[in-house]
Amino acid sequence: MTAMPKVLVVTHKQIYYSPSKRAFTCKLFEMVLTFITIIASNLSKEVCPINQDIKRILMRLGVSKRKVHVLIPESTLDDSFFKVPSLERNDERIILFIGRLSPEKGLDTLIHAFAILRKSHKIDAKLWIIGEGPLKDNIEKAAKIANVNSFVKLIGIIPHSKIIKYLEKA
Repeated sequence: MTAMPKVLVVTHKQIYYSPSKRAFTCKLFEMVLTFITIIASNLSKEVCPINQDIKRILMRLGVSKRKVHVLIPESTLDDSFFKVPSLERNDERIILFIGRLSPEKGLDTLIHAFAILRKSHKIDAKLWIIGEGPLKDNIEKAAKIANVNSFVKLIGIIPHSKIIKYLEKA
């Protein structure tokens, strides 16, 4: 049997990732990954989730609080990471979402709010969505039903090094 690590780093993919669109397969896969995460967490000396949300999930799963040390504390974004926009900036309004396309992210609400923004408030804007996940088809359908599909751009996964360029345009 392979020895367990002294430190286990837990990211969101170990708990949320589902490789299939079939509900039973997704649920079963999620249960297996959750079970593996619990066992590995209990056998490790330290468990390092990437953020507070994953810490809360681990605590609900029964991982000891004294073993859990968050890698990225809340509000650690360094403002110098972003360039100051130039005064000659394009007037195009872009709303940007970056994340996994999954139910807990509230993308259905985002599409609905975006449609209201465009129609009721006459705001000329575009919505760019960066990421992948099980709701991709649903998002496309929701945008079409709300009649904003020509203003919603599903970009997919991009390298982290390119995210800053999208943030600067939004």
